Order: sequence, then C-alpha cells, then structure tokens
Amino acid sequence: MDNSHLPPISPIWLGGFRVTAKFLFKRQFDGLWVQHESEWKKPEAPLLIYSNHPGWWDPITACLLA
Repeated sequence: MDNSHLPPISPIWLGGFRVTAKFLFKRQFDGLWVQHESEWKKPEAPLLIYSNHPGWWDPITACLLA
C-alpha cells in the first residue's frame, strides 16, 4: 500500500489529540469492553476494528486503541 500521497501527520497535533482523548475518555467512560478477546490476539492475524455507529467518540476510541 502506497501512502506517499497522504499528508504528513504532525507529532505535536497527534500528541495533543492523544492527551485530550485520554482526558475525555477517562471522564466520560467507565471502560472499554472487548468481545472474544482470545480470537483477536493471534499475532498472525490482522486486527480489524469495526465501529457500529458514526459519532465523535469513534475516532477518540480508535486513537486510544492505536
């Protein structure tokens, strides 16, 4: 996959977003639940995370999982 056409990500902005995401997540959520954990911990299999609804919490959760 060629990502050369994508713009560079600013480490400062990404770091700031991660700090904000952690703060918001800790303030608003009790936890993050994962079903069938044993199935996705296989190192030879890629991990695909599916969000079941559009919303502004989805990118925050994805940032924290990354």
